[in-house]
Amino acid sequence: MRQSRGQAHPAPGGKKSVRRSSELADRFFKATALAGELHLTDFNYWDEWDPAKVTYRDEAEASWLKRMGGNEHRVIRTTVELEAALGDSVSARGLQLYIADGLLDEARRLWERMKQGRKRR
Repeated sequence: MRQSRGQAHPAPGGKKSVRRSSELADRFFKATALAGELHLTDFNYWDEWDPAKVTYRDEAEASWLKRMGGNEHRVIRTTVELEAALGDSVSARGLQLYIADGLLDEARRLWERMKQGRKRR
């Protein structure tokens, strides 16, 4: 079950409780920005979109991986940061991205755009 802040989640006994944002850490999925395109680690470009395939990492793991990877690893929390990373990947080598789960729809849009470009080649 996909969890996001402020949504109801089943509690023991079948009742629903609401978790506050301070109780639920951000989750991130991994992708690569390469030549201005977004490549999701959990998908091949010929795959169909299936959000159940997305593997999430918690905020502590994403932050640790970023520290270990230096400038080649980025934690992405906004669409502005995502677009900037894609722009930076055009002239630089690939960047490892840890994208906040709230950007999954935007990542899908960019991934679909990448797939369309590959079909034209």
